[in-house]
Amino acid sequence: MRRFISGSSMVRLVASFVLLAAGLFAGSKAANAASISEVSDSQGSGTIITYAGSGTLTLSGGDTGTSALAYTTDYIEFVVSGGSGENTTVVVNAATPYPSSTYMIGTTTTNGSILGATLSNNTPVAITLLNGTDYFMSFSSTAPAGTGSQSFGIVVTPAVPEIDPQNATSALALLIGAVLVIRGRRRKMLQPEHGCELGLA
Repeated sequence: MRRFISGSSMVRLVASFVLLAAGLFAGSKAANAASISEVSDSQGSGTIITYAGSGTLTLSGGDTGTSALAYTTDYIEFVVSGGSGENTTVVVNAATPYPSSTYMIGTTTTNGSILGATLSNNTPVAITLLNGTDYFMSFSSTAPAGTGSQSFGIVVTPAVPEIDPQNATSALALLIGAVLVIRGRRRKMLQPEHGCELGLA
């Protein structure tokens, strides 16, 4: 006796394969978690730099003083720790009211190789840094009237999951297999039994 697969059964069969494939994709590799650590800091005459959060996802701090800030003397040196040789995206920000305040990020205090002179106007900027490399966030301004102060922060953005190529290949193979099985079943269903083409018993 010939058995036929109903439409609802086919739907359930496809759904099973899709769920299985989804499970494989869900086993993707998470990108290596990164953290930011302070290496050193410097402050010019009449200025003070403070920081907090070294070794976490967020390094924050502030500049205060009665003198102008200068790239060569007012900076924080930091490193992003994660997978060796990998890149990490961070968001940097600095808020004024130090007059005419700017900041830059580079491999030295003055080269701005990653981010050139940027206004400290509380506008987040996303940049990409190489893990394991020392960088400098340095500051410049004109002299404040009285005491100036501003804050800054460097934050690691959420890691984007990476699909494991081996898992992706396996999932794709399963999906293709499901389609082939269903197509084969449909062909058998559409083929009349031998001798019945003309309605003969």
